[in-house]
Amino acid sequence: MKTTRCFCHAGRAQLRVLVAATLTAAGVLLAVMSAGEIQHAAVKKSTRTATGPSAAASREGVINPLATVRRVLASYGISASPQRRFMQRGAGSGVGTLAQTTPNLLLVGGAVEAKISPALRDIPAVNPFSGWVERPQEPHRPNYAPPKPQNQSVDPVLQVTAPAAGMPPVGASFEGMNISETCKNCLPPDPVGAVGPQHYVQMVNSHIAVFDKTGKVLVNAKPINGLWSSQPRSECFTHNNGDPIVLYDQLADRWLVSQFVVQETTENYAECIAISKTSDPGGAYYLYEFDESNTVFHDYPHLSVWPDAYYMSTNQFPGGAIIATAAPAGAWAFERQQMLQGAPAKYIFFDETSLVTPNPTVATYTPFGQLPTHLEGKTLPPSGPANLFAEVDDVNQPNTPPDTGFHDEMRLWKFHVDWNTPANSTFGSGSTAPVPAPGFPGQYVGNAGDPNFVVPVADFVLNECQIENGPNDCVPEKFTSGQPPQYLDVLGDRLMFRLVYRNFGDHESLVANHTVDAAALPSPAPSPNSGASRTGVRWYELRNVSTSPQLYQQGTFAPLDPSDPNGPLWRWMGSITIDANGNIAIGYSASGPNYFPALHYAGRLAGDPLGEMTQGEAVMFPGQGIEANTGLFPFRNRWGDYSALVVDPTDEQTFWYTNEYVVSTPTDILPVDWHTRVGSFKFGTAPTPTPSPPSPTPKPTTTPTPKPKPNGTPEQLLNISTRARVQTGENVAIGGFIIKGNGSKNVLLRGLGPSLKANKRPIGGRLMDPIIELRDKHGALIAMNDNWKDDQEDDIKATGLQPHNERESAIARRLDSGAYTVIMRGKDDTTGIGLVEAYDLDKIPEVQLENISTRAFVETGNSVMIGGFITGPSNRSNTSVVVRAIGPTLTSRGVPDALQDPVLQLHDANGAIVAANDNWETDSRSPKVAEAKLEPKDPRESALYRTLPSAPFTAIVRGKDNSVGNA
Repeated sequence: MKTTRCFCHAGRAQLRVLVAATLTAAGVLLAVMSAGEIQHAAVKKSTRTATGPSAAASREGVINPLATVRRVLASYGISASPQRRFMQRGAGSGVGTLAQTTPNLLLVGGAVEAKISPALRDIPAVNPFSGWVERPQEPHRPNYAPPKPQNQSVDPVLQVTAPAAGMPPVGASFEGMNISETCKNCLPPDPVGAVGPQHYVQMVNSHIAVFDKTGKVLVNAKPINGLWSSQPRSECFTHNNGDPIVLYDQLADRWLVSQFVVQETTENYAECIAISKTSDPGGAYYLYEFDESNTVFHDYPHLSVWPDAYYMSTNQFPGGAIIATAAPAGAWAFERQQMLQGAPAKYIFFDETSLVTPNPTVATYTPFGQLPTHLEGKTLPPSGPANLFAEVDDVNQPNTPPDTGFHDEMRLWKFHVDWNTPANSTFGSGSTAPVPAPGFPGQYVGNAGDPNFVVPVADFVLNECQIENGPNDCVPEKFTSGQPPQYLDVLGDRLMFRLVYRNFGDHESLVANHTVDAAALPSPAPSPNSGASRTGVRWYELRNVSTSPQLYQQGTFAPLDPSDPNGPLWRWMGSITIDANGNIAIGYSASGPNYFPALHYAGRLAGDPLGEMTQGEAVMFPGQGIEANTGLFPFRNRWGDYSALVVDPTDEQTFWYTNEYVVSTPTDILPVDWHTRVGSFKFGTAPTPTPSPPSPTPKPTTTPTPKPKPNGTPEQLLNISTRARVQTGENVAIGGFIIKGNGSKNVLLRGLGPSLKANKRPIGGRLMDPIIELRDKHGALIAMNDNWKDDQEDDIKATGLQPHNERESAIARRLDSGAYTVIMRGKDDTTGIGLVEAYDLDKIPEVQLENISTRAFVETGNSVMIGGFITGPSNRSNTSVVVRAIGPTLTSRGVPDALQDPVLQLHDANGAIVAANDNWETDSRSPKVAEAKLEPKDPRESALYRTLPSAPFTAIVRGKDNSVGNA
């Protein structure tokens, strides 16, 4: 069978948006914009030939009886398909490079073209490729020496005493997916989840499901690869290999779901990433297949959201070999802003093979088990910060005297991305410039540099538990009659999902966790439990993250209660995050010889003593059975690779956690009976930390608009808008506005075209299908909308300001104080007259919608620029405004075709001219403009200072003598 895939795209301009920072109250001012490079069209063709059914994968000691399944593809128009198998090559293959390629792959430019999925809720529950094929567990990193005898090990930050119970109770609690409704025989499930304003999305190996926040199933378990059913010949459809990740991108109100592709025959290893088209996770998705390599398997992909990219860490295996020696980590960045629009996207890879070096204490150092930084909360990092990749290393470096003992290290790399010029991207110190990868359109590859920061951390005892290596330091399960003692794997050689960043304004925090061994303690008679060596969760908080990361606090949570009949407990498979109040929580698995594996959680408040989970420990859901190793299933004691603890974006305080458990002790030939659970909890009012963090940012409200405050408070702008002719490329309509004050504000943004009228008659040449984007002051995409009913329909209707035409656009958001930009373009590069509007839905004077500035191409007739604003409410005093028309100054800002002599008119609601100006210095009130420090830079530019009553007003900008240009 031959398959041919074509990735094509037309050129598209990418806008880099800069909103002017020095803007004043209640003015109508200018946003300065510039345009980025235009991507060139390119075509990728790849023809692959399958040679027919393959044998079941086998290698030394590993035979998977479930690895081959015959699939039929007639319903997808494909006459036949080879059986699926896990592709493993010999260890002698060596470390491949992404520059290597098979003869049938062409060297071309361009980027990865997106496709569109059917709605997730509509895809079938099964497809010919929905079965899951187990892959062997990867070994631990090769540079780690065997652990020291535990009775000689010391953890200087070990927390062995659990405080009195103080954790909040479980709120929501419901069942997630289980083995019988998903993969039938896969192991481990790798449960992961994400929460949005209205939904909880869970993924396990091979499947995805959507719930509301009470646990009601909105979308039943669906095979992940079913999203790609619209592309039945793609690798992302013909594979369902797993290692899933789901993330909620709260900056854009979108969902990311992903899994990897394990190569077969002449295929590529790949990462499949889908981005929801709207805020509805049950709807359609933009589909991407990012081919990684044809020689190197990129295992254990973990992704994160950052303003400039989606980032991903992987562990490399040459030739796909899962052997006792792992290749080093890999670092990836995907072009987020393009993916949110379903546009062709580039991706950048840094290979860390060059960092493998001899080490005096062990055979080699191999970078491994890293995570990228994930943004939690709506407060962005300071302008232009790189994403950080981190790993922890058991290096046993001597402490600086007079301190005794040893310390270990956390290594941190800065990943800086330049999408306009990928060769300018860097990873660490001394990385090489990324260059296009032969045969992989859109991929740029460079060699990684050394870590930018090495942060000493407290010495920890590495957990060396490997698969099927008996008790050693693996996790024991509750002893069950008729079964020999059973143990679970730990994955103690890496940071655990996620590496979470939160910006509090006055400081930044980065939290991380991994599993370590907690040393045995002296056993006071007669309690045997206090002498247990066990696993615990090591956790960290770093600060000064954007400049020079410093360790703020750390601890190993492994409390030991000699009086607990269920103890001692082993704690592992942790996930950590931090809420908007600075409270930190961890979710994890807990088990022991007297205790079934269960879901636990622990935490601390922001003002508590440093270095401890001071609020104790709670059970989210008890275990009901054990996972047993019969010897028939080769990887029986696989418990999992990760779990997920996230914070609700609605209140920035509610924690949501998902992990696995076993319902009962299995007795059948394949004792695989895992289930998953989802639960939430929320701390009470925390003591105010020093310094105090900002207030959380809730979602847009759907309550009626509050009534105005009494007389005596200043008047303010309630609505601001601009009408102009929307063109393509650099001449789309670009509006900037500012929210000023302490707090946040509900706003409604609209992009109108089809409904525009003049004198009750439709305007000729109007934009028939507008699309609007909302971006922050750094240019990062916050939200995008095409047709307003596709997203937030109920919220928008509740404002009473819904557009009159379904093709028009609207975005409702609660926004913090700051500068924002709205971009309006025509769908499919159409042009016409369009209107951009911003409405203040709160009307509270403490936080005001302060100004709007719009850039567009000014033509003649109906295609001049028309700005509107409303002051009010009517029971408030008059206010003063400055209205400006800027043209010649734009040239120095890099804007092409600037309008060289703008003329400004201000009209009242009846159309009468209130004031007019050609050159700003000629107006009688120009000293007031200068007093406000808003005088234009060029004498040909226009400005008006006027004190106005509560009413609507219109500002019109024309070119003198019918000249045209950007203004």
